[in-house]
Amino acid sequence: MPISGLVVVFETSETLDDLAIERLASHPAIEVGQRQLDRVAVVVDSVSNEQDIEIWEWMRRLPGVSDIKIAFVGFDDDNKQGDVERGDTNQNAAKQDGLGEHCGTI
Repeated sequence: MPISGLVVVFETSETLDDLAIERLASHPAIEVGQRQLDRVAVVVDSVSNEQDIEIWEWMRRLPGVSDIKIAFVGFDDDNKQGDVERGDTNQNAAKQDGLGEHCGTI
């Protein structure tokens, strides 16, 4: 399940911006943060990669939206949940995936 942290940038018309924010907030997979000038942070929690793409395309077509910037994209992996339940650390799980020294704990 992809989770995306995005920044939606608006055109200059506040009326269109407000309508776009209302539409974003009405979508069940989207959480909308506070507006800051011409942008708002959103979190998209979709059920599949396909739905994530559909939501992205839908947001880009909203009147008033001029750009979407990516802050973060993460993908849930059910197998990693099993690693955590067994007591493996993220670093150990990364080593098992062949990422080795390129991945560490934050």
